[in-house]
Amino acid sequence: MWRDKYHRLAYLLVLQLFVLCLPRAAVAFPALFELEGKVGDGAEVMAALYSLQRDSELEKLESDRSGTKYFLTASFGYNNEPQFDTSENTLSYQKLSVGAGLSFPLAGTWNKQKINRLTAELKGLDSKYRAQILRVNNLSALRKAYAVLWAESQKIKAAEAFLSTRAAVTRVLDERRQKALLLPSDNLEFIAAYDMAKRDVAASKLHKVQALQIIRLATGAALEMPEDLSAPELPVFNGTSADIEGNPSLVLRRESLAKYEKIVCASKKTDREAAFIIGGVGTKDFPGDYGSGVYASVVITEPIKRAASANDRSLSAAQIELSRAREEANFTRLKIEGEAEEAFFTASYAAANIDVQLSRLRSIAEAVHERAMRHGAIAGDTFEQLQASRYQYYRTVADMIDSQLILLQSGADILSYAYPAGNSGEPSERRAVVDEAFLRGALSPQWFVQASFAAAPAGGASIASPCRPASVYVWRAAPFFDAKSRSASLAALRDNGVSDMLLSFTASELAWVKTAPGERALKELLAAAAGAGIKTELLLGDPTWIFPKNRQNLINIISAMSKFKFCGVHLDIEPDSLPNGVSMRPKYVKLLAATIREAARRSTRPVSFSIHPRYLSADYGRVIAGGLRGVKIAYIAPMIYSTETGKTTAALSSILARYPQFDFRLAQSVERSLPASESYASAGRSAFYRAMGTVRRGVEGYKNFRGIVIQDWDNYERMRP
Repeated sequence: MWRDKYHRLAYLLVLQLFVLCLPRAAVAFPALFELEGKVGDGAEVMAALYSLQRDSELEKLESDRSGTKYFLTASFGYNNEPQFDTSENTLSYQKLSVGAGLSFPLAGTWNKQKINRLTAELKGLDSKYRAQILRVNNLSALRKAYAVLWAESQKIKAAEAFLSTRAAVTRVLDERRQKALLLPSDNLEFIAAYDMAKRDVAASKLHKVQALQIIRLATGAALEMPEDLSAPELPVFNGTSADIEGNPSLVLRRESLAKYEKIVCASKKTDREAAFIIGGVGTKDFPGDYGSGVYASVVITEPIKRAASANDRSLSAAQIELSRAREEANFTRLKIEGEAEEAFFTASYAAANIDVQLSRLRSIAEAVHERAMRHGAIAGDTFEQLQASRYQYYRTVADMIDSQLILLQSGADILSYAYPAGNSGEPSERRAVVDEAFLRGALSPQWFVQASFAAAPAGGASIASPCRPASVYVWRAAPFFDAKSRSASLAALRDNGVSDMLLSFTASELAWVKTAPGERALKELLAAAAGAGIKTELLLGDPTWIFPKNRQNLINIISAMSKFKFCGVHLDIEPDSLPNGVSMRPKYVKLLAATIREAARRSTRPVSFSIHPRYLSADYGRVIAGGLRGVKIAYIAPMIYSTETGKTTAALSSILARYPQFDFRLAQSVERSLPASESYASAGRSAFYRAMGTVRRGVEGYKNFRGIVIQDWDNYERMRP
């Protein structure tokens, strides 16, 4: 037994060394939208394009071969013949003849040439649309493979989070087994759960390798296996612009049918070949003089058997071929329409299944939390119940990821049928089909580790404990400027637990504070706020500042306001609000990072900024973090607008864990203009406090969480208790 195990381990080690020694190209893994631009660079597509060029040349050659032909003749001979018919005397002489002329195809000859041209055009159509079909298929395959890479990476994280508890769980199980509190069969079942998780990791790694190979073949790029990926963003589906009729397979069939119909028309009596010939001849006899002549002739040839037959077999064969092509066209249409319909209903099923699994996941998460608190407080098999629910949670997460993968892959199929022109025909707006932030939260170690191996507090923290925001966005500075309303406005902030206000100014107010009365009023405001225990940050927001030509406007404002005692400068720059902001994200995220960096470098006050959480995803977040490397940022406020506390906690946990080098404040909305799923405006303050308490407890293990900032003060004041 031990020898078999040794040999197996040695074999696996050799395999691993072989894989590690394979040549690898040091190429950073691109984002999905970048890879999509390379679907025409794969070897298969390039080969099809070369075939298209070859067939195009052959098609032109066949066209050149058709029509009128010229001919040249030359002959030289020796003659010995009677002077006249009854003469006994002979003449001996040599004769040179040279001729030239034109031959015009008629009847079957002309039809054969026409058929040859149409056949060459048919072959060219196959090459032309093969390249387009490959592009469409490669784009869909690329998106599916990218989705597999992402999904399997998430499943590996879930499995590893679960496996990270193996040593501690095994220790507890061994203790309980030694005390005869755990049956051996139950113990083996718990251990088998970890072995199945290890198997899941191995399977996911295999699927990732297979998916990477598909991406390599589709793009022609030797890419390395990525460590992590953000959830794929796919073009939005707009049914009004969908055009399944433009599918290259359908277009190929339609155009081929038109060629076959022309071949049928040209296939009558192709065995009867004919040509009209005109020419001239010049002669020279030796000895003798020169001579010349012209002639015209019609030449008709036809096999005797075909001339006597009433059946035109060439026409019959062409008609049969046309019928075959019609059936293939009908089959192709039925196939594509059926596959498109299947993709749509598969996506609908996956979406419905995700909703079910999310509900189940929340239920199991609550069970994990409940059983973790029971463990250590209640004797009995509470630990076994906890471990069973944790494994159940892990399996549900894996199932949910599989459903997310089905949704992504069916979405890729729908796009390939709806927009057969590929990238050029798809909407520019892209959307993350998967809520990556929530999923990252679902994989948070707290569900697998927290309170699992130690006694939990008997009751835990009360979910109803108030948690008020420490800072707010204040977009209307007028009540604070006005000496008559200033005290009451500051008192309202203080009474609501606000210790930090982000104060914005209109363009006219910024111009006014440059005057003597305005400067005096702002200094009085800042002094009064400080006296009330409220810090004031300068709130600036204009998305056009990300452009280098406009960036100096931001720097000028920061410089002009530096003489006032603001505690910091807060930037609320949202590139998505710019025209084509969604499609330009890859460019705008770099400009955003450069703008924040320049502002932090030029400001004499600490700089912070608000940002949509998508810009802190794996792909865009690397750009932001890389652009701010070495720059001191006071804090970042991700605007995670959701009234689902589990979703918010998960998204925030993911961000806190991914960027430990930054401090964060969670931005939450109470705006009346937003739906109830994104804003707490209709929920009331008490419900808002309870929700924020839940979020705080969910991220209490992260040292870089610095509280909550609320959007915005005017809406918050109008909220019911």
